[in-house]
Amino acid sequence: MKKINCLNLLLSLLIFSCLVVGCNKKEKTQEGTDPKEPVKVTPTDNSVSEIDKELLAQINAWTSSSKPLLSDAKAKELLGKHSCYTCHSLDGSQMIGPTLKGIFGKKGKVIRGDKEVEITVDELYLLKSLLHPMEEITSGYAPMMPPANLTDEEARNIVEFMKRLK
Repeated sequence: MKKINCLNLLLSLLIFSCLVVGCNKKEKTQEGTDPKEPVKVTPTDNSVSEIDKELLAQINAWTSSSKPLLSDAKAKELLGKHSCYTCHSLDGSQMIGPTLKGIFGKKGKVIRGDKEVEITVDELYLLKSLLHPMEEITSGYAPMMPPANLTDEEARNIVEFMKRLK
């Protein structure tokens, strides 16, 4: 049963990723839907946790934000302000925690509950890692990351920066 729930969660995350990638299509995807409007994702699958639902709502709100993103230099300062460099690198070097270089879109394994599952790093995973780091522990690393005390805009800028970091 847990395997089915895990597969449902992964399928939901895959669908979410496809919606995010496909939101720039020029044709209408549904009757009366403007393709320029941000795609809203509402998980209905019971395998999606309440935390995931809240975080998906937060990510959906970002798609309609008109606030500009921070420059890379300012985003790096923000990471420093929150002591992220104590455990994470930006250049691929290994530290206490995983490097942030090239993390977005990367496949990896996490410990979720008592099971190891394969994931693809997306916005939901990054935001959950920042705000609820004990929900999923990156395999091979100690469960020691404290929750980041971030404003919504800080979280948005850090996630968007990590998406750009190659």
